[in-house]
Amino acid sequence: MHEKAFLSAWKAFCEADGTPTLQIPEGKTFLLQPIRFNGPCKSQNVKVQILGKIVAPASVENWTDCKSESWLSFYDVHGLIMQGSGTIDGQGSAWWKAMTALQSTVAALISTLLELRVDLAMASDEFYTSLMSVHGTSASEQAITLDCSGSANGCLNIVMSGVNITSSNPGKEVRALCKNAHGTSHSTTPEVPCLDH
Repeated sequence: MHEKAFLSAWKAFCEADGTPTLQIPEGKTFLLQPIRFNGPCKSQNVKVQILGKIVAPASVENWTDCKSESWLSFYDVHGLIMQGSGTIDGQGSAWWKAMTALQSTVAALISTLLELRVDLAMASDEFYTSLMSVHGTSASEQAITLDCSGSANGCLNIVMSGVNITSSNPGKEVRALCKNAHGTSHSTTPEVPCLDH
């Protein structure tokens, strides 16, 4: 588990001046239990560059905090930029298989009081996800991906509110892809066809 190292790096990052960058290095995989990165940070323009891979525990039994409402949470972090070619993998299939017995949800929650700018395609695989107050750009034409094709019932209770992702290439349109995903969206661009508006 790498939570202590991440929180230690986050503390130094959040106390830095200028435009600090927290880099998840390429070629490395980091296993994280539920974790919350708190602000406000000293800088109003902070960057998380994801080049490697962040993964959740592969089975329900390996979670240490099953009561947590989220897996990765950024709270009260103003001017946050998330970008890079890496992967965030919530290992949602394990939770989906156990959902009937547990009657609980796992969420990847990104919440800020001001603005969150994102330069990543948003992806959710078989676990409950909330995206709120997300503003930014995507280098890919496919700015939002909700792919739950591996589950019979799909992803449920997805909530998107105040999401506005445009192309990093001026004038180019972006789109959303949905497979077996269900939920609601409000004030979301690009429009997510599988979610109720």
